[in-house]
Amino acid sequence: MTGAAKRPIPRPAPPRRLRPAVPGPPADSGGPLHPPGLPLDMEKLLAARLHAVKVRPYLADALFALHVVEDRSVPTMAVDAYWRCYVSPGFVARTPVEELAGVWVHEVSHLLRDHHGRGERYAREHEEHGPGERSETGGLPGRRLGEAAPEHRRRLRDQRRHLR
Repeated sequence: MTGAAKRPIPRPAPPRRLRPAVPGPPADSGGPLHPPGLPLDMEKLLAARLHAVKVRPYLADALFALHVVEDRSVPTMAVDAYWRCYVSPGFVARTPVEELAGVWVHEVSHLLRDHHGRGERYAREHEEHGPGERSETGGLPGRRLGEAAPEHRRRLRDQRRHLR
């Protein structure tokens, strides 16, 4: 080993509470997807992760880097940019281990392909605006509703020419 010091691995930020995108019943209200008080079957979830590692050994480091966070507001499983995996206890209970293994692989693939970072970079590069930043006419600032940006119109025109 050389004299270079190892950089410490940054710790993930503490989990934040996620709110459902669409208002729905309270998390512990019951129902087929989220029975009240259903505990997260961590043994089954971790068995599924081991199955994913067995099937896709080249993803082992990434799969074991994910931190499990129980979250009843998530319908299945989801990851954030900080390598936290939010898991619904109801989803784990009703899904076979082999399918859960596939979901583990799917979720870690989002992180390995940097979907969060790519989305943020795209929004920055294209100056995407949220719905609160629209003008009174309903279009983007400086444009009327239905009016495309000049560069967009030019691209569409070039594509049509290419197809002829």
